Amino acid sequence: MTLIEVFVPKGSLSETERRTLGERLVTGLLSGRSELVERARAMTSVLIHEPQGWSVGGRGVASTVAPPFIVRLIVPGGHLNDGQRSEAVSRITRVLAEFAGDTQRLYRNPDAWIQIVEAPDGSLGLFGQVVGNADLIQRIVDPTHDAALHDRADASQADRQRT
Repeated sequence: MTLIEVFVPKGSLSETERRTLGERLVTGLLSGRSELVERARAMTSVLIHEPQGWSVGGRGVASTVAPPFIVRLIVPGGHLNDGQRSEAVSRITRVLAEFAGDTQRLYRNPDAWIQIVEAPDGSLGLFGQVVGNADLIQRIVDPTHDAALHDRADASQADRQRT
């Protein structure tokens, strides 16, 4: 599971722009055309937030034609190296630049802050249970793996009902 959260000033993007930004972030981060890439995309969610209040340096951020961006990328932890983190930031910045009003602005000004959060192994839940990174990767590699997760969840639920 990958979660991409994007924060932009309220009203700075239209509904169509928000939808397009979400789609472009997924395809920009997970590029290529294969069954595995499609399964990884299916496990990627994008949330676009428009905070009611936002200030930087003690001054409010107003909606503008060229919004600033804050992005939080949450991924299962332990498998990214420095090169992969750098590539993720580069790909996200390229997509954001399409919506910045000036495609070079984000490379000149600190108007896009990207935070990568690697969730520790065993800190994500699915089917009512904690799942590890190996289970999440297996969901991408083997589409039948969900049945094993369901069986584990059913067994765990049955154990709880007996006690």
